Amino acid sequence: MSRQSRCPNRAPWPGTLAVACLLCLACSPEEYSLRQPIEMGPWTFEVEGAAAQTDMRGQDRYRQIRVSVRLHNYSERHEEPFDDFLNGTTSGSAFADPHLALVDGQGNRFDGWVTPRSGGSRRSERWQAKFELIPLSFRDVMSSQSASEQAAEFLDKQAADFRLVIDNPDPSSGQPHRVAIQLE
Repeated sequence: MSRQSRCPNRAPWPGTLAVACLLCLACSPEEYSLRQPIEMGPWTFEVEGAAAQTDMRGQDRYRQIRVSVRLHNYSERHEEPFDDFLNGTTSGSAFADPHLALVDGQGNRFDGWVTPRSGGSRRSERWQAKFELIPLSFRDVMSSQSASEQAAEFLDKQAADFRLVIDNPDPSSGQPHRVAIQLE
């Protein structure tokens, strides 16, 4: 009776490792510059710049980063408005899945929301994304510190301390799945 044996020197994990590496490469962001056109789904836009400001809420101070975006094809009509596309909102739903985030050198992530600066969701050429520098991870929520105490760590941060990361919720052929832009 013949018995087949597996080669003891052949481990199943090299194939798994190769697949994992390919997935990492697919998820890693493509680097873009400020004012460089970005194509995502039906939209073409560019990130024009960013600025930091400190907001007061009662006695508490919070840092906010505002990012300016210019939509190139704002006169075209699409099924989904630009803000719904990037904010991850859907009609009739109370939930959202934002596709914009700021990431600092320590890996802190802050989700943002894009809103039209004029003209409404269907007509605006100029947009603004706002990022509140308040930690919202589970670890931070369970902390004994208040939100304002946690936010105090970020009061001195400038726009240049962050990279803007945008996930493409509807990548067409040849479009990036994720982009990253170093802010200035």
